[in-house]
Amino acid sequence: MLLPWRLELAGLLLAFAGLLILLNLLGLTHSAPLAWVSGRLKLLAGWGAFPLILSLIAVGGHVASRQFRRPYTIEARQVVGFELVLLTLLALTHELTGATLTDAFAGRRGGLIGWALSEPLRDFLGPI
Repeated sequence: MLLPWRLELAGLLLAFAGLLILLNLLGLTHSAPLAWVSGRLKLLAGWGAFPLILSLIAVGGHVASRQFRRPYTIEARQVVGFELVLLTLLALTHELTGATLTDAFAGRRGGLIGWALSEPLRDFLGPI
């Protein structure tokens, strides 16, 4: 009965999961599994966990609305460009704030991803 709508249901589930994780990131819910997921996201991406979760919600909403006529188009290069800008900002945030590996492990600034991207650049180019 719901088999033709399985992709839309998966999109709704993805958007709902993203919304729950966002609420946990904001400190509005207190669930152990959600705290584990949001804690890992903050550890990996620092402040970048928020745009990542918002993009997860947007992807879920986009997939869920595939049967409707959309007033916009999204191409793969736009998504890749957004993620590349986000990764660049994570590394730049880590470098400009003078964060350390301890800050990255605490989920501050650019997180571990920002640290991992900025350290080789600092070694290669020198500090800013």
